[in-house]
Amino acid sequence: VSSDFHTEFIYTGWSYPVNITSWYQIGPELRFGATRFSYNQSKVYRNGPFRFVTDPIDIEFSYELALRNQFRLSNHWSIHATLLYNHTYTRHPLPVTMVSGGISYAFTEPKWLKTFIK
Repeated sequence: VSSDFHTEFIYTGWSYPVNITSWYQIGPELRFGATRFSYNQSKVYRNGPFRFVTDPIDIEFSYELALRNQFRLSNHWSIHATLLYNHTYTRHPLPVTMVSGGISYAFTEPKWLKTFIK
């Protein structure tokens, strides 16, 4: 089944990771940003002489609450699972709950990058 639109959530946020053990970390996160909707095609609405064409792209304010669980496999590798709640403020609000997971590889940043960021 294919959807006739796609979304992207572009955000900035804060996280507070807490080490439970040497191999397990949990971290609540709060994110604020914009959800960008890209529709496959515009729709036309008519009511007598009134005609309205929807935009192919729509951007709305969103916030997201997340709880990330991370398990360290080695000094560099980890697996993680995150429970997320995203709320987008469209005309009809869109609350969405999601679960995501993945594999992470952590590395030490180069000295020049660390200097640049400072």
